[in-house]
Amino acid sequence: MPGRAILVRVHSPRPVDDALRWQLDRVGSAAWEGWCLKFQLMAYGFVEEPGVAGAGEALDWLTARSAVRHDEPPPRGKLVWYADGDTVTVMSSVDGGRVVGTGVNDSVGIIGYRDRPGYVGWTEPIFPYAG
Repeated sequence: MPGRAILVRVHSPRPVDDALRWQLDRVGSAAWEGWCLKFQLMAYGFVEEPGVAGAGEALDWLTARSAVRHDEPPPRGKLVWYADGDTVTVMSSVDGGRVVGTGVNDSVGIIGYRDRPGYVGWTEPIFPYAG
């Protein structure tokens, strides 16, 4: 990992309300397909690439640190993680047990958090090595 990398905890450059609004403004866009982690990073205001290869590595990193919670439903503004085979996806929770993010009918969309296979749990908006 890069020497200047830091662990960013709850305090991201963009407040939760703004991060969710940023995502909701992109519902229906197919431009983010395949970039679930980058989409969440940008939503929360990070502009640099993380020091992890993708959502799978980020989830492994968070799991190793016992950061993943399994409480249901995920509280508003938390990152919600899914693992379906070798594919790991991350989305953000919004009100009413729904999540927003990439990979909903090949675009940014909103679904119930249990409507996607492989629910793993949720974390605070923590991005390993984001800066």
